[in-house]
Amino acid sequence: NTGRSLWLPSGTIPGGVSLGSHLSSADGGEMLRYDYHWQDLTAPARPVSPGESVDLSFFLPPLDRGAYRIEFDCVADRVCWFKQVGGKTVTVDLEVA
Repeated sequence: NTGRSLWLPSGTIPGGVSLGSHLSSADGGEMLRYDYHWQDLTAPARPVSPGESVDLSFFLPPLDRGAYRIEFDCVADRVCWFKQVGGKTVTVDLEVA
């Protein structure tokens, strides 16, 4: 959390923060699933303070064979994706064999 605001616990409605992702074609040209996967940031759910970081390990839903691009972004439930307000995302290219 590089901002100045406390992130509400994942699952809090509205505003709980999770790590979300969007799934697109390998070249990024076709959005396949906008809300591909959301992951709680902490277990058990708790707030994330400014300056705090969180390490995550999780499994993504299965995909058919092919090439994909996944964009990871934090999302405040029923408020906004962080990218919409200037946040940075991380994009990963993925090949499923």
